[in-house]
Amino acid sequence: MDPDQREVRKELRQVKRKIARLEEENAILAQSVARIVKEKMKSPLPVFEFIKAHQSEFRVSTMCRVLPVSRSGYYAWLHRGPSRWEEADRRLFPLIKRIYEDSNGHYGTLRIQAVLRE
Repeated sequence: MDPDQREVRKELRQVKRKIARLEEENAILAQSVARIVKEKMKSPLPVFEFIKAHQSEFRVSTMCRVLPVSRSGYYAWLHRGPSRWEEADRRLFPLIKRIYEDSNGHYGTLRIQAVLRE
């Protein structure tokens, strides 16, 4: 075996070790993210929003696999549009914010609800 072949084999071994290390790190990250997502989030919506915001950087299928949500669920969410609750939240939030700010941050949920009912 000539010196060039030895050098190539040495580089190949290094690359294989690096790939194995990266695959292990990726698996650890994927499992930890999956656990965190399942424990902390009752809804996949924040994950879907993240995927939508980063689809130009990463493949959707990879993000869905790493952030344990189904690809079909993501695409269904993407094409479904906002729910009536999301629409109501979007309409009410500016009102709630204005009421809260007008009270100098003193009003809590009960008072804000009372003002909204008026």
